[in-house]
Amino acid sequence: MILPLRRGVAMRAMMAYAGLRPLKTRLGRLLLAGLVGVGLPLPARRIVLEESAPGGRSPDTIVRQLRERLGREIDVAMHLRRTANRKALLQVMSMEGETLGFAKLARNEVTAAGIRVETSVLSEFDGGSGLVRTPRVLASGECNGLPFVMTEPLPASIRAVPMTREGAPSASEFAAVSPVTGAAAPAETGHIRRMRERLVGLRAEGLDGLSLDLVAELLDDIRRFADPMPVAKRWHGDFAYWNVGRSPDGTLWCWDFENVEPDALAGLDVIHWHASRRRSESGVIGVADRDGILSDSAKTLRAFAITSPPELHVLYQTYLAEIALRTLEMAAADGWGRVWTSESELAGLISAGRRV
Repeated sequence: MILPLRRGVAMRAMMAYAGLRPLKTRLGRLLLAGLVGVGLPLPARRIVLEESAPGGRSPDTIVRQLRERLGREIDVAMHLRRTANRKALLQVMSMEGETLGFAKLARNEVTAAGIRVETSVLSEFDGGSGLVRTPRVLASGECNGLPFVMTEPLPASIRAVPMTREGAPSASEFAAVSPVTGAAAPAETGHIRRMRERLVGLRAEGLDGLSLDLVAELLDDIRRFADPMPVAKRWHGDFAYWNVGRSPDGTLWCWDFENVEPDALAGLDVIHWHASRRRSESGVIGVADRDGILSDSAKTLRAFAITSPPELHVLYQTYLAEIALRTLEMAAADGWGRVWTSESELAGLISAGRRV
């Protein structure tokens, strides 16, 4: 993290949204905020960022642009991820320490594509409905040729959604994010067609290996299922407990729309929710637990009229194909050391999904 020099602003940045964080993280941030507040030396480096450019021009930095858009002085606390798909995450603060919003800045074409998608989808939602709310876009633009987006702050009293089967959103909340628009054979959906194009693109970039071949075979399996299934307007793509929270009145807030896929099979958000919980607990083994994931998802999927074993299996296979493609794309961009699984584990996961 990069914290502001102003101690009061840094402290409030560290303590904000404590209700969304696990207990261990919350206590760690509170301790760090306390150390910052009393001025104790920390194991950190002091970084001075100068807003200057050749010829005396003011550089087109993201902070300068946001300051102009908001019409006020601002400070920022910055979080830099170390994983694949990493990008700069800015908590935009007032000089009094109030959180004004959050900004993301792309670092390459992969992250740029995600930010462009998120900006478009959030603008379409425009805050969402009373059932599911989404942050509104406050500003967007480019810095050094790469896009950024700033969204409004979440409610200060928002709380995390429990990482349990019972804590999952309702069918109505899933449908508010991904409403059903019709029915089609899986191969006719835009999502499946785009996955095949992405597979071709990875091969064109020189990527090869068992996992890529297995994804191709998995997509062939899916294409052979010709019965129509419910199709949603969009798949959120990462509708998991780490991207949602509830305000005190029970309203569900949802964010991080970088992985949205339009025209996708309905129910993928439900599968992802329960697969993500199992992945957090058991890693690849949890995602491979097809029967457990489908059992957890069954009640909600019935509300989407997805009940037959063949349909459930195809939905799970579609989910695996997407997760595998994302992993391969991130590994191609950042290396296998920064993704959530190894290449051999990914191949085993796909194989298990095909055998059922």
